[in-house]
Amino acid sequence: MHSSQPEDNILMISAAFESCTENKIFCHGYYKDWLSMAPDSIMTSLTISWVPHLRWVIDEWVKAKAAGKPFNGNMEPKWFSMAEGGSDIVLSDKLPADVKQKAMLAKQQILAGSLAVPLITTPIASN
Repeated sequence: MHSSQPEDNILMISAAFESCTENKIFCHGYYKDWLSMAPDSIMTSLTISWVPHLRWVIDEWVKAKAAGKPFNGNMEPKWFSMAEGGSDIVLSDKLPADVKQKAMLAKQQILAGSLAVPLITTPIASN
């Protein structure tokens, strides 16, 4: 049985989910859907899609070529939110129903534009 304490969760940025399973800690995957790697431990996966970025680059290249200008790329950071198709969330069936329902409601609100999630790019100070 996994611990239900909120502090017993790890956001994994690698595929080393064995330690979560061995120590009965809930994990959350990042970048792609990791749920099948450790179905008893991974509760969510935050996924990223490069499709909007690629489309943006191609569109910018086409615009530059149509205007007879060279395409030198983008000099400013470009971010694509969940509402713009840049990310998504995959939820485990092992999540409590009320938690899963709240997460899906938040996702629907983000996609509809009624819930804005701020983009914070400044580093978080460590203790």
